[in-house]
Amino acid sequence: MVELLVILGLLLLCGIAFFLGLGNIGLLDKTEAMFVEAARQMLVTGDWITPYWNNATRFDKPPLSYWCMALSMKMGGVNEVAARIPSAILATVTVFLVFYTLRRVTSSQLVAGIGGVMMTFNPAWIAWGRTAVSDMYLSATITIALLSFFLAYSQNQWGWYLSFYIFIGLAVLSKGPVGLLLPFLIITCFLLYLGRESSRKILNRMRLGWGLLVIAVVTLPWYIAITLRHGWEYINTFFGYHNLQRFTSVVSNHPGPWYYFFPVLIVGIIPWSAYLPLAIYHLKPWKRHSWLRQSPPSHLGLYAFFWLVVVFTFFSASATKLPSYILPAMPAAIILVALLWGDVIRDSPSMPHFIASGLLYTIFFLILAIASGLTPSLLGGNPLTPGITEALASSGIATIGVCIWGIGVIVCIILLVKPQWRKWLWGVGVSCFAFFMLFFALPAASIIDTHLQLPVRRLAAEITNVRQPEEKLIMIGFIRPSLVFYTQKPVIFLPTPEDAIQYLRNNPLPCLVIADSDNMKKFFSLSPFSSSQILAREGVYQLVRGFPLNKT
Repeated sequence: MVELLVILGLLLLCGIAFFLGLGNIGLLDKTEAMFVEAARQMLVTGDWITPYWNNATRFDKPPLSYWCMALSMKMGGVNEVAARIPSAILATVTVFLVFYTLRRVTSSQLVAGIGGVMMTFNPAWIAWGRTAVSDMYLSATITIALLSFFLAYSQNQWGWYLSFYIFIGLAVLSKGPVGLLLPFLIITCFLLYLGRESSRKILNRMRLGWGLLVIAVVTLPWYIAITLRHGWEYINTFFGYHNLQRFTSVVSNHPGPWYYFFPVLIVGIIPWSAYLPLAIYHLKPWKRHSWLRQSPPSHLGLYAFFWLVVVFTFFSASATKLPSYILPAMPAAIILVALLWGDVIRDSPSMPHFIASGLLYTIFFLILAIASGLTPSLLGGNPLTPGITEALASSGIATIGVCIWGIGVIVCIILLVKPQWRKWLWGVGVSCFAFFMLFFALPAASIIDTHLQLPVRRLAAEITNVRQPEEKLIMIGFIRPSLVFYTQKPVIFLPTPEDAIQYLRNNPLPCLVIADSDNMKKFFSLSPFSSSQILAREGVYQLVRGFPLNKT
């Protein structure tokens, strides 16, 4: 009965974190809109091999995310909710597999529940669990694969090894070779730590040859099909540029120093990251002989340590860096913290290091309170979102955010005073996060969407109503892929008014032009049109119909 209540509670929290208000905001520019439009193109064209976006092939990522979004939109309609539902489902599945693994290893409903709620309520998992991009697909499939391996290792059940191989194949279909490389690097490090004799036994149980065949069956049909269709164009773009070159050199202006992912990890699982250093210290992975004397189920913390370190180190070595890269490491960090809490609850919540971590935990609450109060000013100043500072300030959500985390600070201080109460500090974080999602994050997202993305959607609706079949759609100075999705028509994105003039002189056809006032003024000063008409103004954008001059 207690376990059923825990499961129902986790379902409720996952509903808040990943599903509630999923369609309240439009698609985010740039990446999300590109993914969703490529999925819509698959649905429209029936071509499930080659991803297309804006009349061009999109070889950035393999097809799993496109397939899932397209199938979801086929069942639920072409809309934001249907596109994001697969990410939300994957995020939820990983929460429950973390819960299940902790439950089997620790035999404690409380520890498993703590791990489940921490996995649910952390900024990284919420952000990508609500976004229709491939990052959650890779992170979830790698997490499911790695937990399947550990369950197979600790229970000696080959069915879990089969799950491990299947989900590695799906990870490769999510983002490519990294979906194979990362899990095998993690497991190799773990097996080397266990020693030759144990590793040989595990490898025999894994039936590696059969496993590689399973991975090949899952992955190779699509990779062979797209290579046969596009040849070296696909190989050079995907494997050369989007994999090898991203690792060895900076791509798309996304550099980062060697310590780039330290703050990303801290913020990604805040406030639980306050306990991560203590969790690693408490684990004592350097005491190898002590670990080798323990049974396989007790190795979960050690396994999570290698999982975290390998992912963190691998992407720190990459020349190109983005915050989403270490998302696959977040479940490992959560597992380490949850196991620490299990030991604290069972043994001693008065240990000095735990008190220090509790103080850092409280400081994180204070930082979140301050950041919430500064939200209007932090998000202001963007020329694309005039009036957003005033809208956020007048909404009162900044005050709400300060109150939520401020109360958390007070409660944490009270709990830290009494040793017997300290074991409930985790509950403060869960409660604050739930209220924060309901009364701050979701309303703030709607306000930001109103000022940032709603003007694009309104222009798209206007374009759909007024566009003539022969008219081309041109956007100057911005790349807003959501415009392609909402108009369901190709858009010509040009960086400057001069580029637009050159294009129109080479292609003298009637067109619709979108630009902000500065770019539009410069555009008109170059006299590209024989006649023109302003059709709409939304936000900073203007929509103009023009008839270009003849080619000269």
